[in-house]
Amino acid sequence: MLDAWSDDGDVFPPEVRAEYVAQFRDPDTVHAICEGYRAAWYDPLEIWKTWADDLDGGPISAGHFIPEEAPDETTRRLVDFLG
Repeated sequence: MLDAWSDDGDVFPPEVRAEYVAQFRDPDTVHAICEGYRAAWYDPLEIWKTWADDLDGGPISAGHFIPEEAPDETTRRLVDFLG
């Protein structure tokens, strides 16, 4: 999963991989993740326009694991947002 869903599987050191494996062995965790995907919003900016007066965002060049694959860009956008 970490290799197939990411653009760069090398961003996951062994201890992080081990933690993902441990979590995905728990059926309740897997069920919750699947429910989250089932209820996912596929156009988040459009959805959030309903509640937000000042909205900005867009894609980050990464695979499925955005914070792990693009930590600098993720951090920059969060700092800009929180600043």
